[in-house]
Amino acid sequence: MLTLSRRKVVLALLGILLATNLGTYILAAGQVPIIGIRWGRGLAAPRDLPEQFDRLGWTLELIQTEFVDPDQVDLDRLAEGAISGMVRALDDPYSYYLDPAAYEDFIQRTEGEYEGIGVVVEYRDPYITVVHPFRDSPAERAGMWPLDRIVAVDGRDVRGVPLEVVVTLIRGPAGTPVSISVLRRTPEGDQRLELNIVRGRIRINPAFAVMLDPEAGIGYLHLAGIDQRTPALVEQALTDLRRGGLRGLILDLRNNSGGLLAETAMVAEHFVPRGRIVEIHSRDGQREVFDARGEGLGLPMVVLVNAGTASAAEILAGAIRDREAGTLVGTRTFGKGSVQRAYELGEGTALRLTTARYFLPGGATPDRVGVEPDVLVENLEPAEGERAVRLEDLEDRRNRQLIEAMNILRQELGR
Repeated sequence: MLTLSRRKVVLALLGILLATNLGTYILAAGQVPIIGIRWGRGLAAPRDLPEQFDRLGWTLELIQTEFVDPDQVDLDRLAEGAISGMVRALDDPYSYYLDPAAYEDFIQRTEGEYEGIGVVVEYRDPYITVVHPFRDSPAERAGMWPLDRIVAVDGRDVRGVPLEVVVTLIRGPAGTPVSISVLRRTPEGDQRLELNIVRGRIRINPAFAVMLDPEAGIGYLHLAGIDQRTPALVEQALTDLRRGGLRGLILDLRNNSGGLLAETAMVAEHFVPRGRIVEIHSRDGQREVFDARGEGLGLPMVVLVNAGTASAAEILAGAIRDREAGTLVGTRTFGKGSVQRAYELGEGTALRLTTARYFLPGGATPDRVGVEPDVLVENLEPAEGERAVRLEDLEDRRNRQLIEAMNILRQELGR
């Protein structure tokens, strides 16, 4: 997700982090990322509406004067329904209306905190599927596993239900319960489990660093997202790794659904030498460029990517690849190359609208096509009944992408 700042904007976690449908609701038939967005200026009074909208006025008048149950006519609900329907008609999964609850949740997520169960999910027709729960989250403590398929929330069947609707059902205030029914593949076939979860206050650390091989000087830095805290955390992580004898770095961007545009450029400066990071093209033909001003990392680097690497994370990965600052290993990324702007509509509501596209230093946009890795490597699929590979688990031998990254760096470092 891209974004500048006002209170700054977005990651992918509704009370459950939408992995790239990896989206605040990036919905689509895969993952949709909840990504960056920029804050719009105050809106002027609306212009006269086109004549095509006369029918909207007539419909409202007829509802108010003719509908058999006048007590059911709630103008606020009617207005929200009309706005939501209008935006959905754009057929753009990254543009949507935010009611007061969703807007407040949206802002909280850009600040790295939210209330929910702490899990990344994506839409795999007809199920909302768990990508992974966060460590020590309410979801993990209740026994939720990667690849669990959500079939019901508080008794309501949600198979085939849009992602944003399921997210609304799952999220809620800390301390409140939610019952989630999942299907889990086992050697004996699909098993239905009932998980009773108490929602909590989720605070995600977007950066985790460790020396993987102190003797060889190989460090590991995992970025779960890019929010307003990330630039400072990355700077501190790299400082600590250098103190530990860093000679080569593995930057893990797998399942990173993006974040804030300005912060992404700040993070990129730690890895990309002086020159272009990304270029933003808006509808009116204006272009905005973000350039690195320093020397970058200056060490051998491997960047891990997969289909969950989206939006702002694709900017970072693409800039490193195009500027030849590191080697990309993994699978093709998600493919989101658009920028959203958030417009406050009053009464605590907002409209998130796609207003621009971005282009990598090599001149291409990853929109719909993703970023190709230099070295294609797929992790091993789990056997029936096994947990999926935890991308941050450095000991999991099915994590072939991480193993390949280690081999590449050891070869470059002559170890």
